[in-house]
Amino acid sequence: MKNLFLRSGVLFSAVLSALLAGGSDLLAEPRLSTGCLIQATPFYHRLIRAGVFDPVPQKSPETHQVIPVQMLFRMARSFRYSSDRQKMDRWQSADETSKSYNGDCEDKAIWLYTQMRRNGYHDTSLVIGKYGPRSIEFHTWVTYVDDSGNTMLLDPTIQRKPWKIDAFPQKLYRPMHILKNEDCVSL
Repeated sequence: MKNLFLRSGVLFSAVLSALLAGGSDLLAEPRLSTGCLIQATPFYHRLIRAGVFDPVPQKSPETHQVIPVQMLFRMARSFRYSSDRQKMDRWQSADETSKSYNGDCEDKAIWLYTQMRRNGYHDTSLVIGKYGPRSIEFHTWVTYVDDSGNTMLLDPTIQRKPWKIDAFPQKLYRPMHILKNEDCVSL
């Protein structure tokens, strides 16, 4: 199945089309949350531009089959990594990443976070922090709580699969800002 998924552009296109169906009407004005502590960070306006505060359309389970987290993660991993060529780091929306089929860590994480929310995974967070103790630049990844109550770490830029967050040493994946739906926390 893995090889079929990775080799089959037709399968990817079909799944991607299904994901984007109904998601193109997300052009509403972003909801600015005055209680969002992340507003004080340099990331807030980038998150607005990337559409992470846009309302998520509610899809009916009768008309929409939920895409498993593993498949969404593999799709996010399959985007070609490309760093921003400009001096200013530009954060793409999920739809922009789908169209360009590439992005850097925050573009892949924003795509994954958005698609998970579109597929009804409510206990999902977009995390901005440091990958390691000597990291100079920020890194972005996704966490979610699975049906068993395990907090899973999904990093489509570095990791090959989702991991239980407690499988990593505490010095790795240090969150500094967490966005969950419209709630933001700066640590």
